[in-house]
Amino acid sequence: MNEKWKAFDLKKLLSDYVGSNETWHKFLDKDTLITGIYILSSGAMDEQLIHKMDEVYLVLEGKATLKIENDTYEAKKGSIFYVKANIEHKFINIEQEIIVLVFFSKVSP
Repeated sequence: MNEKWKAFDLKKLLSDYVGSNETWHKFLDKDTLITGIYILSSGAMDEQLIHKMDEVYLVLEGKATLKIENDTYEAKKGSIFYVKANIEHKFINIEQEIIVLVFFSKVSP
C-alpha cells in the first residue's frame, strides 16, 4: 500500500456503504486525518458525542438541520461545515437520508 497517497472512488464507496445498517464507515485513518462516510436515515437520531478533533462535513445527499451549540443550519447537498474540536453538534430533523463525507483532524488543538 502506498503510504504517500491513496485514491478513492466515491461511487464505489457509496455503493459499498449505502443501504448497510451502520452509520459510520471509515475508509482512511492516518496519523493526522480520519475520513469516512456518515449516513443517517430519514427520521433517525444522531447520537454522536462531542469529539476531541476538528471536523469538516461535506453533505453529499439528503436534507437535515445541523445544530452547532445553540445555532442551527440547513444541511443539504453541497453544504460544507467546519466544527472545532470539543463543540457540541449533531444532525437533527433529518427529512431525507443524509450522506456526509467527513474529515477529522487527529491533531489536537
